[in-house]
Amino acid sequence: MAFDAYFKLSSYCLIATGFIALALTGRVDLFSVVLYSGALIWSYASERPRSKLRLPGLITKLAPILYLPIVPLDLYLLSRSPISALIHFTLFMSILKLFQEKQDRDWLWLYVIALFEILLAAGLTLDQSFLASILAFGFFSISTLAAFEIRKARAQVNSIEKTEMLTGGPRSGRRLHSVRYLVGASLALMILITALAMPIFFALPRFGAGWLGQSFANTQVLTGFSDTVKLGDVARIKQDSRVVMRVRVEGAPQGAYLRWRGVTLDYYFNGRWINSHSQPMTEAPRGRSGVFELQTIQSVDDALSAVKQTFYVEPLNRSNIFAAGKVLAIDSKNFDLYRDGAGTLISSTTSRKSYIAYSDISTPSERELASELSNSYPADISRTYLQLPTLDPRIGELARQITAAARGPYEKARAIERYLKTKYDYTLELNRTDSGDPVADFLFNTRAGHCEYFASSMALMLRSIGIPSRIVNGYQMGEYNMVGDLYTVRQKDAHSWVEAYFSRSDAWIEFDPTPAAGINSYSDSYWSRLGKLAEAFEFFWLEYVVSFDAQEQISLMRDIQIRAFNLREALVEIYQGLAVTLLGLVNRGWGRDGLLWRAVTGSAILALMLAASLFLLWWRKQLILTGYGGLWSWVVSLLRQRAPQQSAIIFYNQMLLMLLRRGIERRADQTPQEFAAQVGLPEVKEVTEIYNRTRFGQASLSALDLKRVQWLLREIKRKLK
Repeated sequence: MAFDAYFKLSSYCLIATGFIALALTGRVDLFSVVLYSGALIWSYASERPRSKLRLPGLITKLAPILYLPIVPLDLYLLSRSPISALIHFTLFMSILKLFQEKQDRDWLWLYVIALFEILLAAGLTLDQSFLASILAFGFFSISTLAAFEIRKARAQVNSIEKTEMLTGGPRSGRRLHSVRYLVGASLALMILITALAMPIFFALPRFGAGWLGQSFANTQVLTGFSDTVKLGDVARIKQDSRVVMRVRVEGAPQGAYLRWRGVTLDYYFNGRWINSHSQPMTEAPRGRSGVFELQTIQSVDDALSAVKQTFYVEPLNRSNIFAAGKVLAIDSKNFDLYRDGAGTLISSTTSRKSYIAYSDISTPSERELASELSNSYPADISRTYLQLPTLDPRIGELARQITAAARGPYEKARAIERYLKTKYDYTLELNRTDSGDPVADFLFNTRAGHCEYFASSMALMLRSIGIPSRIVNGYQMGEYNMVGDLYTVRQKDAHSWVEAYFSRSDAWIEFDPTPAAGINSYSDSYWSRLGKLAEAFEFFWLEYVVSFDAQEQISLMRDIQIRAFNLREALVEIYQGLAVTLLGLVNRGWGRDGLLWRAVTGSAILALMLAASLFLLWWRKQLILTGYGGLWSWVVSLLRQRAPQQSAIIFYNQMLLMLLRRGIERRADQTPQEFAAQVGLPEVKEVTEIYNRTRFGQASLSALDLKRVQWLLREIKRKLK
């Protein structure tokens, strides 16, 4: 390929990449896409000196001025969008430059316009396709600018030899070689720049909240989730596979099935449930760390048992906050948080958002619940959650028949749940047989329905026999993605279930009367696995690029610190194991029969001992902290040639890292004593006392103290498991 042809191809690829990135945002109308694509292809095909398709210079100068009156027309009558009007003007300017006789500055203008299109696309989309666009744009930028400089230099060179090398003439082999070299160099530079830019991207300080709350991206608001339930409406949503949110769960018991609660509904009338406590709403306070603290954490065990859920929620028509179980805290800088009288959490925005929820999903044991036989409830609970309109009397009669042999509220609730699961069918195709109450029609006529019918029937039957109940509207757990270690929740995962109140435990317990057919199952086909891989990449894009704010940066740094600490511990154990194994082989006389083998073995052991000694000198801080006994304790005591204050700092930092790995972090404003009191473990308090005495009291760290610290650290590690 001749150099001029390469320059032309690379330049047009750069221009096309900027346009494609903009078109992929979905904000460029079809007419503009077709018009600009045709202009780009036509311009490329006719790109030759003195082409008749070139515009005169006077027209290219007057055209932008003549276009100015069209801008308000486009803004207020045609597109009615400032973004669309800006896109039209940008594409118009690019077409003007494409069809004029190009000098160097005209090429530069086209490159600048392409760069502007990339920047505009960055603000208009959150899709991972932008990554491909920006990488392609980076490669063609390097290639085009390098070719542009070579072309510019060539015009100033009068040497025949250099002219032949750049333009070729008869020396086509050298011409091809120079173009190949330029492509290879551009690709290598692109890889190098990307490799250098990635750590800089993650390390640069973040000052905003991230997650593009300020973006003007055209995000489609999903309708479906509602803070009311009208029987029959969910059938439409159940056939929608669009993604609602992605959730990463940490700390949940193995096999736990979580439901994402959105709103509780307590008032029923004529086939509709509403939340009668939606007003007034109170603003949730932020704690000193900026986290919305919704419940008081009583102990370290409560903090360690909390389930952490990281949510990435698409724009919804409602601003509800979703989480499992009883929410203890919400961590997000992207919105303000409000709470209504029923405990429903509402954010200040319906746009795309991310947050971390900490929840207590523990419940009283079945034995404890079954032992509760009283039907006595607080007045406010009875007034709200035993409300019943005028119902078909058969509903209450059916509830009494089902629970006739049950003892206590819990057994009665389980009996009704089991009855609905086994005696009725799940379907999304509803055929009403009368115009009366839809619950009665479901129970006695159609005997088939979806989750809203099952949940409503159970809630009303519970109330008819004096058990407080309410409907919960939210989503099923979703489809697990092993690649990304996350759950993908779709519109079709919308779900309703029941909560019943138990006064002695002061707890709302979940019941789900919907048959197994109503719980979504997912395919594990080849195409499904490919889809999960794409979803995992999309989640990585959202988590570590789009929403990468100061909070995510701190979390990533902590994770790297913890992983590095774990790696050091593992290396120490590996070296110990090798040393013990080799010493055992020597003691058994391995290789004693041959001088050569003895020499090889002796040299190997000597080299290993030298390497181990250097390693121990390097990592002696870790050896002191991990509490190894026997021979290694003796070695450690020989290496402990440091001031007591240094030793105190090391073992105290070791303890802080162990606690940090379990999510317990010392705040900057806490003294060691305050932090120890917050954790509540006696071993932590004792380590803190030794630390204070050694660090600030100038006391020496005796061998007895060292052994005691080693034992305490082991105990802390055991209790944190």
